[in-house]
Amino acid sequence: MKKLLSGILALMLCVSAMPLSANAEGDSVNVKVTISDKDGNAVLQQKNVTVTDIDNDGALTINDALIIAHNENYEGGAEAGYESAKSEYGWGIQKLWGNANGGSYGYYVNHTASMGVGDPINDNDYLDVFTYTDLENWSDKYTFFDGLNAETLPNIPLDLTLSYAGYDENWNPVTLPVEGAVITINGEKTDFVTDANGYVEITFPETGEYIVSAVSDTMTLVKPVYPVSVKEYLGTYGDVDVDGDVDIVDVLALNQHLLGVEIIEGDGLKYADVDCNNILNDTDAMNILKSLVNLVSLPIVAE
Repeated sequence: MKKLLSGILALMLCVSAMPLSANAEGDSVNVKVTISDKDGNAVLQQKNVTVTDIDNDGALTINDALIIAHNENYEGGAEAGYESAKSEYGWGIQKLWGNANGGSYGYYVNHTASMGVGDPINDNDYLDVFTYTDLENWSDKYTFFDGLNAETLPNIPLDLTLSYAGYDENWNPVTLPVEGAVITINGEKTDFVTDANGYVEITFPETGEYIVSAVSDTMTLVKPVYPVSVKEYLGTYGDVDVDGDVDIVDVLALNQHLLGVEIIEGDGLKYADVDCNNILNDTDAMNILKSLVNLVSLPIVAE
């Protein structure tokens, strides 16, 4: 009887496990992958990768994402450019983007350090993997901006904060500001520099697609990758400060203009004239305010 019960139990376990394996094999998730090579260059910049269980271990992991990322983007695929191995210290990278340096690589998921390439990866995760460039002092600092990307308008300030992943005196992970970093746009240095809090305000004079990053003379930075899409502004009545939104700030801006405190210029003059009579006055300010509580729609069209 015991043998029979044991056999039935074993069969039940096998049957219950079958759907799980099938689901694991059939599942996929979409992630963004950034890879920085031995020279510190981001050779993949938030590349969209559909991750499947390509290593057939029954789970979707960082390892799967990197195999597929290399297969799709590295000449010769993962066979030529990527290797991982398990050891007493865990499951780690042995070769990344064609470079084997003895396992000196870092990997972060959603800006949090991972323990190894066997860590799980989920839908909409951001995977950032880099090769250490300082193989003597291991001073490379993983850096990141708040958020993953942004859309803005020409000449409208974009606020960013640059941080790096560090450790406190007890080796607990902490996030610290990067001070004095020079912002680069599409690889070119700019005059924008982060302050003591890592904060910086940048603008783009023209529409286009840009990659914002940073370099430093005092720190070895793993260069962050931050795509910014600068769109043409088609204009909205009531958007006095031309920032893409109609809000109470626009009412205040128009009032300041009418009082002669701060004069509106350019497209702001056109968008402030919400009744389209070529005159800016208190009526325009009142109509913008009314539009915020849905009492009127802009522009005000004369009957």
